[in-house]
Amino acid sequence: GTLPFTIPVPNATHGGLEGRDLRMLNPAWCASPVRCGVFRFLGILLAIAVQSSVLVPLDLASIVWKPLVGDTVTLEDYIAIDYSLRFLLDVLESSPAQWTGSTRCFFQSFDCQLSDGTTVELVPGGGDVAVTYETREEYCRLVVDRRLGEIQLGVQALLEGFSRVLPAGTLALFTWTDLRELVCGSSRIDVALLRRHTRYGMSVGKPFGESDVVKFFWEVLEEMSQEDLRKFVRFAWAQEALPSSDKEYEDTNTRMLLKPSYTSDADATFPNADTCFFNVALPKYSSKDILRKRLLFAINHTSNMDADVDADDFATSDNTPVMHMTYGLSDDSDSGSASDESFYYD
Repeated sequence: GTLPFTIPVPNATHGGLEGRDLRMLNPAWCASPVRCGVFRFLGILLAIAVQSSVLVPLDLASIVWKPLVGDTVTLEDYIAIDYSLRFLLDVLESSPAQWTGSTRCFFQSFDCQLSDGTTVELVPGGGDVAVTYETREEYCRLVVDRRLGEIQLGVQALLEGFSRVLPAGTLALFTWTDLRELVCGSSRIDVALLRRHTRYGMSVGKPFGESDVVKFFWEVLEEMSQEDLRKFVRFAWAQEALPSSDKEYEDTNTRMLLKPSYTSDADATFPNADTCFFNVALPKYSSKDILRKRLLFAINHTSNMDADVDADDFATSDNTPVMHMTYGLSDDSDSGSASDESFYYD
């Protein structure tokens, strides 16, 4: 399930195109000193993850990361994740001069919505104070101040948690993008880097790593969009990101294992994965096009890879082959070396 102390950024619901998949701290939780303890604990967990080189799929907006390294959150940072805020400010600041007097007002109350949709008064009794042409600039200033400060206490608690594990001042050595990548991994999936850290299971005859289906597989991945690549990583490993360098792969002992899936009708079967071990079993498809179709269907229609999947749930109206997944035993998670478990039978 979702984490209640984080929420999607406003663009996720307001229709903005930028950063729609990002999350931020929940302003309602940040306003509560008791609930801020959760952010303090989260900071401790994230710092331990950094020490242990464990990636955490927590895709937060820059308004969270920047204060942690000592950078100032600006209005542009907020506008980047809230299209409606830019629209509001632009309308008020560019309004024609004839909009004057108390009879022509913009809003009936001096309040604004926070990122979680709650409404707060900007001045005492603001619910009964109208926003007019004469007061529009003050209103804009108060809106900006309130929005920029809506998660401040939560971020401070998060930083306190980090500081309990990492020496004070450590985070100031990083840029906010460096810290995000250190915690979450690179948001960009580097196929060439992944390929260097992929091992192959045993197969009968020709080494599986030299087979046509493996060649098809890498060609398809190289042609995928970043969005589809992230879906593939989620499908294969239940993660949102991969290590961003050879050293990080080695330090975390991360590797992908590709192994053959022996089926009676390979072209009608979908790839499957052992997400705990980052293993992917590929049927021996007869063409690159069939592999692409089966792989794209699998990564877009499989939401839970840790349980058996009922094939009937994936039947389609156009007679596309149904999903068929069976999870066998595997104990090759440490080395990825070829073993009896590398043979995977449906």
